[in-house]
Amino acid sequence: MGKLARNEQRKLRAGWYNSVSTAFVTVGLLGPLVARLFGALTAPVNFTLLALVSVICLTASAILHFFGQAEVKELED
Repeated sequence: MGKLARNEQRKLRAGWYNSVSTAFVTVGLLGPLVARLFGALTAPVNFTLLALVSVICLTASAILHFFGQAEVKELED
């Protein structure tokens, strides 16, 4: 496989990591926050559990983003 093909594969992987990272932030952090702000969370909610899930999703997002950055750093000239 040539250098261009390897670079393209790395860029695709980096983009995938970044997309999944964005999804984690949206689902785990922004979703519950927006639901709470607009009154969609009317049922009793364990806020400790909600905060824990948000922190886990935010951490997973950061880790995936760093994986994507590592892929980009491996690009060849």
